[in-house]
Amino acid sequence: MGTLAFCVLSGPYTFQGTHTLVGLANAALAKGHVVAGIFFFVDGVYNANKRIKIEARSLDLPAELKRLGEKGVKMAVCSACAEYRGIGEADLVPGAELAGLATFGDFFEAADKVVVLGM
Repeated sequence: MGTLAFCVLSGPYTFQGTHTLVGLANAALAKGHVVAGIFFFVDGVYNANKRIKIEARSLDLPAELKRLGEKGVKMAVCSACAEYRGIGEADLVPGAELAGLATFGDFFEAADKVVVLGM
């Protein structure tokens, strides 16, 4: 089995990126692959904000990310990007944590394949 890492660059509900992330990560885990981690970078940090508004009939992204965390998937949010956007530790979905670029490198170094979702 392989190991995947993800980097999310775009915000929630703007493009299909985070929906794709959730689907790919869950499918990979179901097939026995390992997800080394998900790194939220630039505007992607908004995805890990548990306070985002969920529209009716929309995928509840904070709940989906929480479920990935419960499955053991590490989620890191760029601390500098979050700070610039007014997102603090208390705003993050359970399982996500603020981290620096070294964590970004750790996820990618551990992975056989890296998937970048964004613009």
